[in-house]
Amino acid sequence: MASKATKLLALDATALAQRMRRIRGEHVLLDTDLATLFAVDIQTLRRAVRRYPERFPQDFAFRLTPKEIQPLRSQSVILNTHSLAFTELGVAMLASVLKSARAVQMSLEIVRRVVGSAAHQPSKQPKAMGAAL
Repeated sequence: MASKATKLLALDATALAQRMRRIRGEHVLLDTDLATLFAVDIQTLRRAVRRYPERFPQDFAFRLTPKEIQPLRSQSVILNTHSLAFTELGVAMLASVLKSARAVQMSLEIVRRVVGSAAHQPSKQPKAMGAAL
């Protein structure tokens, strides 16, 4: 039987797939959408990113330029000059640093999925070690 967090993640994944955007060649989610997903206000989300800058390198999250924001505004997306875009890696990291109950649930489910998928992958041992066994 699927857990409550698993069901929540499946519902959110479907809803957020519609909000996924392609910016700088990356599939990203905007901070406004993630604040809703994690049940935190946008300022709390941005504060967490500022508090832990070492956890959000450019391949995890980046600030949108005015040129990138303009077409999104015409699509009724409310953004400002502080808007951030998060890659899949950034979404996972964000779930681990936010303190809301929903963010904690999402973080746990992400870890379960990653570990679960890794457990089903064949072992990748170096040939020399595999030959010795």
